[in-house]
Amino acid sequence: MLGHDGIGTEHLLLALIDNRSSAGAQILDEAGPASLDRLREHVLRQVAEDRREPAGPGPTHITTVRLTDAEHTLCAAAAAEAGQRLDRWMRDRILDAARTRRPTRQTDTE
Repeated sequence: MLGHDGIGTEHLLLALIDNRSSAGAQILDEAGPASLDRLREHVLRQVAEDRREPAGPGPTHITTVRLTDAEHTLCAAAAAEAGQRLDRWMRDRILDAARTRRPTRQTDTE
């Protein structure tokens, strides 16, 4: 329906709340401060915003970063505090570090 090539957590959440008679949808409806309709609208709006962001010039490179559970928890908390998705928050931190590094000098032996 959304024209995506993969399935992410947002797709699973949409599927869960689409079947309002499912136990998961009923739990979310009872526990959440927002109705399932508002939740669905929010997720769809977020997905639409994510797709509008340009990938940038040139090819998109994907780099795998392995984190321990504790490292992932720390990063996820920091990203949430910043109001960003974890992947974007990590990308920003990596680019900040790369931009502020000091270039190394080549020695005469190189």
